[in-house]
Amino acid sequence: SFKDQREDARTRNRLFSINMPGRFGRIAYNLLGTLSLIDVTDLMEEERAEGFSAPNTSSSSFSLVGTIKSGIPLRTSVNISGYAVQLPAAASGGKGQPESRLVNMGVDANYEIPDRNLEFQGGLSLSKASGISQFAYYGFKAGVDYKPIRRLVAKLTFSTKIKQTKDRVSLGTLAVKFSANYVF
Repeated sequence: SFKDQREDARTRNRLFSINMPGRFGRIAYNLLGTLSLIDVTDLMEEERAEGFSAPNTSSSSFSLVGTIKSGIPLRTSVNISGYAVQLPAAASGGKGQPESRLVNMGVDANYEIPDRNLEFQGGLSLSKASGISQFAYYGFKAGVDYKPIRRLVAKLTFSTKIKQTKDRVSLGTLAVKFSANYVF
């Protein structure tokens, strides 16, 4: 028979967040940071049989996002985030408590030329995993929006991601997209 053993564990959650908007002359910025920590403790650990693996996981995550808009028609943003989780010991075949980590970084920019009804976009990104899973994704994107008339927007975008594992490098995705949108 199945017995619910959630009462045999204690979870401690902590969340910290800060949002700091500001301005330096003609430059406006916003900085947002978040930190989350979750710890799970097996309250019955000393009473359990040797080799018992409690399904407890502890994790931590953070994110830091910054945006800048200046007097020129350039907007930029930088994103950094990370996540770590400690998996139950059974996931490592009894070789200690395994951990899996993921870090993401990205930089994006938009540049607008209002008198020509154009806006250019571009960005770079990196996602890197370590621990149980090991891989990396490198991304690039670019695009342009054109407004030939007030209510019509034509968009052309290109994006690609390259995947790297321990053994090989391969093209993850490649996309070219054109769309036209008319607002009634």
